Amino acid sequence: MVVKAFFEFFLVLFVTARYGDYNKVKKAFSKYDENGDMKISIREAKNVLKDMGYKNPTVDDVKKWMKEAGDKDLADADGYLSFKEFELLIRRIISSIEYEEAQMRAQFRNFDLDGNGSISKDELKLILSESGHERAEEMAKELIDEADEDGNGEIDYKEFKHIFFGKDDERH
Repeated sequence: MVVKAFFEFFLVLFVTARYGDYNKVKKAFSKYDENGDMKISIREAKNVLKDMGYKNPTVDDVKKWMKEAGDKDLADADGYLSFKEFELLIRRIISSIEYEEAQMRAQFRNFDLDGNGSISKDELKLILSESGHERAEEMAKELIDEADEDGNGEIDYKEFKHIFFGKDDERH
């Protein structure tokens, strides 16, 4: 549920940041600028984090999020996010998500030797044996048995992600 909220939050913002729809970013900004003063306070930014899936964000969580998302000067010295800073923050988050997805897909392709969109037991066995594992066949079978959610005998990209992030995590 947390991850779903995260993606719902970024669905509109992704299109906006990617394709420059100023009005959608402005609408999202206005949602969090509760008092209409054209800036998002740390208190108001707690709602941004809630929509991203944080259960009970603290002021320290907000400050950490703002710092991690960009340079140390992202929030004005007065502790507020202007519209421009909010837009920049959203763009940075989206870039980070896209980078993680690209990295995960690249790792998947390293295992999908024939490029058919799934990792077979034979592909795993080959990789494991080339890596020097003596029990390559047994290990390949164990990996397939553990990760194959749909029972087709192979690991697709979704199942591959679940190995790293768990079944409840839909971040990618």
